Amino acid sequence: MLPAGDYDISIETEGGESNTLRTKINTFSISSSSGSPYTSIKQMATGTLLGVVSFSASVPYEISEVSAQTASDGLQGGAGLTNVVIKDEITKEVLSTFIGAPALSAYQSKIVGVYGDIESFTSGYIHGTVTVTINDFVGKKQSTFISAPFSVSVSGI
Repeated sequence: MLPAGDYDISIETEGGESNTLRTKINTFSISSSSGSPYTSIKQMATGTLLGVVSFSASVPYEISEVSAQTASDGLQGGAGLTNVVIKDEITKEVLSTFIGAPALSAYQSKIVGVYGDIESFTSGYIHGTVTVTINDFVGKKQSTFISAPFSVSVSGI
């Protein structure tokens, strides 16, 4: 829970205090944005970009799992939101094709898009987050992070 940075650490017991050791706390960053920040997306659209999430770590890491959580408000007259997938925004590959890929370098970012089909005849909103689980190669630890929410509005054709 400490902010990233360099820290001096020592252990104090009944027998005294240890030598000081300098250590560095590394970070993971994750951010999100709407898939259409300046305009509404259309009803009855397929393969629509709903949100974009980018993440990186200050240590070498590998992606263990990435998943999208989505919900819709006000969409009626059809199935609402279906066929939600996550794609690498650079290669446009569907997520499952890069899970278990070679390790990413320290500070190397990954940008993913959340896509879905909108099957509704009414206007509304779609909200979502992305959960990212990584394995870091320094601490040999698995960590899970949740993006800030993204939101898009759906309007008439």
